Amino acid sequence: MQDLALAMVIVVALGGVLFGVRYMRRETYLPYHAIVVGKPFNELDPGVRAIILGMLKSLAVALPH
Repeated sequence: MQDLALAMVIVVALGGVLFGVRYMRRETYLPYHAIVVGKPFNELDPGVRAIILGMLKSLAVALPH
């Protein structure tokens, strides 16, 4: 039973790491973000783009690894 619990914890941890890497490597926001915002990333003001990328990268670093 402990082996199963350990395997589940490892799977969740790997998922968190992959999620973090995905966001750390982003140069723009994801397509579903563009749908919500209503415009592509390159049409945003440079300051807004910097804030969004900063938040995405902060989220990636803050994820429990």
